[in-house]
Amino acid sequence: MAAKKTSRKKRQTEIPGTERQVDEELSDAAERLHSIRTDRMELQTKEAGAQAELLELMRQRKMESYIDEDLELKVTVRHGEDKISVTKLKTPKAPADADE
Repeated sequence: MAAKKTSRKKRQTEIPGTERQVDEELSDAAERLHSIRTDRMELQTKEAGAQAELLELMRQRKMESYIDEDLELKVTVRHGEDKISVTKLKTPKAPADADE
């Protein structure tokens, strides 16, 4: 079989005076967003690894929930899923003084 030739698009020549305008403010904002998104994606990868580690430790100990009162955290394994949730414990509100 003969290899198909791929046709390349011809690049349009620029007409003098029609060059693209660069908006520095837009470019800076786009660069900031891209940087933040890249950082977030790296954090999500780290988070997934930490979740997998915590899930494995919970399975090794045959635990479905764990509460750490010092850190005020509750860890729960979701049934039927390879998911784990970590939530902040709700702190009870102090009763209002009647003397005030």
